[in-house]
Amino acid sequence: MFASWPGERPKDSSFSTPQLGWYNNQRVYWSGGGDGAVYCANARTGDPIWRYPASQGGLNGSVLAYKDMVIAVHGAENLDTSTIGRMIALRPGSVKAGPDGKAAPLTKANEVWRQDVAGSSTSPVLGGNRIYQVTDMPAKLFCVNADTGKTLWSQPLGIEIRQSSPSYGDGKLYIPLQEGNCFIVKPTDAGAEILDKVKLEGADSGTGICQGSPGIYRGRIYIQTTQKLYCFGAAKPGPLPAAMLEAAPPAAGPLARFIVTPAEFLLRPEQTARFKLNGIDANGQALTTDYDEKKATWEKYIPPTARVKTRLNGEVAEGTFKADPAATPSAGAIRTELDGIAGVTRGRILQGLPINQNFDAFELQPRETEPKDMFAYPPLPWIGARFKWEIKEKDGNKCLVKTIDDKFFQRAITFMSHPDTANYTIQADVMSDGLVRKVGGKEKIQKMSEVGLINNRYIISLKGPAQQLEVNSNLERLQMSVPFTWSPNTWYTLKARVDIDAATGAGVVRGKAWKKGEPEPDKWTIEVPHKTAHKQGSPGLYGLSPTDMPVYVDNLTVVKN
Repeated sequence: MFASWPGERPKDSSFSTPQLGWYNNQRVYWSGGGDGAVYCANARTGDPIWRYPASQGGLNGSVLAYKDMVIAVHGAENLDTSTIGRMIALRPGSVKAGPDGKAAPLTKANEVWRQDVAGSSTSPVLGGNRIYQVTDMPAKLFCVNADTGKTLWSQPLGIEIRQSSPSYGDGKLYIPLQEGNCFIVKPTDAGAEILDKVKLEGADSGTGICQGSPGIYRGRIYIQTTQKLYCFGAAKPGPLPAAMLEAAPPAAGPLARFIVTPAEFLLRPEQTARFKLNGIDANGQALTTDYDEKKATWEKYIPPTARVKTRLNGEVAEGTFKADPAATPSAGAIRTELDGIAGVTRGRILQGLPINQNFDAFELQPRETEPKDMFAYPPLPWIGARFKWEIKEKDGNKCLVKTIDDKFFQRAITFMSHPDTANYTIQADVMSDGLVRKVGGKEKIQKMSEVGLINNRYIISLKGPAQQLEVNSNLERLQMSVPFTWSPNTWYTLKARVDIDAATGAGVVRGKAWKKGEPEPDKWTIEVPHKTAHKQGSPGLYGLSPTDMPVYVDNLTVVKN
C-alpha cells in the first residue's frame, strides 16, 4: 500500500476510475485527476511517471488505453482555448519521471489527435477501434475512430446523461440516461440503429434517477437506479466468461525496496502487529525471495515531510510491534532496513471507551502561511480529521474548529475510535457561526452551517437555516428530522445514543439538544426507529460548512450506556 501524489492541487472532484496496463516494463495505472490532468503512475509503488494538463476542471471520465495511446475526455474549459470540453489521444512515448520524483510533463507534441467531443462525468467505451461517447446536455452519442480521431457519426438520444456511461457487449451499446430512458443501440460504420428504449421505474424525478453504468455478466444486463436494481436477460445465466490472458510480465530485476505488509495497521492498547517484508525491483515488480524479518532493523520513524512530529506508543523489534498498555491514542510510522534496503509502514493506536477530550492540552503554534494565526492540528490518530478540523481559541477557550478555507473539505466525517465500538452515548458542546438579517421587520437567518455527532454510523446533526435536528444514514437509506430552533454564535449541548434490540435487530436512534448551561431535558428531541439498525460503528464528528460560517466542537465525551 502507498500514497501517490502524481498531480497538483485538485480543482474539482474526480470520478475517474484508474485503468491498469504496462508501460516501460512497469505495471502502471492511467487516470484523470481532480487537477484537470491525465496522469500515469506506477501501480505497485505509487511513483508518478508522467502528467498532461488538459482542463480547467477535474477529469471525471475514465481514460481508455488503446495501442500505445491513452485517450481521455473532459467537459470543462480547455487550457489552451476558451472552448468547453475535448477528447484527446496521447502517445507518451518512453517518458521517465524527473529526478525530483515528480511526474514528467507531457506537451502538445504528445497529442496524436484531439476532437471536440465532450463529457463532464461520463466515460468513453471502446469497441474494436471505435470510441463511443455520450455528451451531457443534450445527450448525444458520438462514434470516433480511435486511430485517427475522426468523428464518424452522432445520434441524438435524449435530454441529459450524468455519471452513467455506455456499456458495450455483444456488438451493442446499453445507455441509461438521467431521466431513466435506457437505450439499446447497435452501432455500425454508417450510424446508430436504435433497437429499443426502456423506461426504468425508480429513475423518474419522483422516485429516483439513473446515474449508474450498466454491468454485463453471463448474458445479463444489470442497471441500477437510485431506487431499484434491474436485471435483464435469460432466466438461466450464460456460461462463465473466459479468463483474460495477459502477456507474461517482464523479468524482475535486483531488489530496490521493501513493501511492508500490513502497510497500515489499527491496534488497541497491548495489541501486536506482525510485519512481512516483500521485495520489489526498481520497476515495482514483485520478487519471490523470502526475507527474514528478524534480521532486519526496525525503528519508530518520523518522515521528514511529517507536519506533526509524533511516534507510536509501543516498541518494535524483529518484525513485531506491540502497543503500550496505556489507553493513550497515538499514530506514526515504522521504518525497516535490511542489507541497505528500506521500507516503511504506518499505524494508529486508538483508545476504547471512555473518551474525554476538551482540547485544552493542545499547544497552539503560529501558522507558517496566511493567515498567520495560532492553531494546532487535530488529534493525529483520528480518521478524516486533518485539513477539515483545527484546534483554535474561541472566546478564550480552546476548541475544535471546522476549516472553511478549502471548499473541497467543506464536509467532515471524522472517526475517533474502533469500527466495532457499540452501545455508547456520545455528547459534545457545539456551535455554528451565522449571519442574521432583518427581513420584513423580522430577524431571519441568512447563513449558518451544520454540526453533529456520529453514533453507530448514524449522523445526528443540527442543521443551520433549516432549523432542524436530523438523523440520517446515507440519506437515501434513512433521513428524518424534527424542528429545532437554535441560534448562531451560541453554544448548545448535543447528545446521541443508539439502542439495539438483540432479538430482532431493530434499533432506535435518539438525539437531544439544549442550550449549554441549561438543565438537560428529560425527553429526547428526536427518536427514530430503524428496522434494520446498524449494530456498531466508531463514534465521530460531523461538520458541514458550505458557506464561510465555521462550526465548533468542545467538551467531547463518549461513554458506555
